[in-house]
Amino acid sequence: MADDTARTDGWMAEKPLHVRVYHYIRDTRALCGRYGFTGELVPDVLSLVKGREDCSECFKRLRKAKEAKRGG
Repeated sequence: MADDTARTDGWMAEKPLHVRVYHYIRDTRALCGRYGFTGELVPDVLSLVKGREDCSECFKRLRKAKEAKRGG
C-alpha cells in the first residue's frame, strides 16, 4: 500500500558523499544535530544492534526515546 505523504522521520536511505555514516532524521534534522536531510527516509525497525555505518549518537538517542515512549 503506497502512502502519499512523505516520511518526516527515519534513517537516511542514501548517504550524501560528505556524510560518513547514516543518521536518523526527524523533521529534516539528524537526532545528533550534525546534519539536515530532506531526501527519502527508511523507517526504523526496532533493532537492538547498531549497524556498522549508523551514527552512534543518533542510535543512542533514538533507542532512549523509544524506550521512554514504550515505558511511559
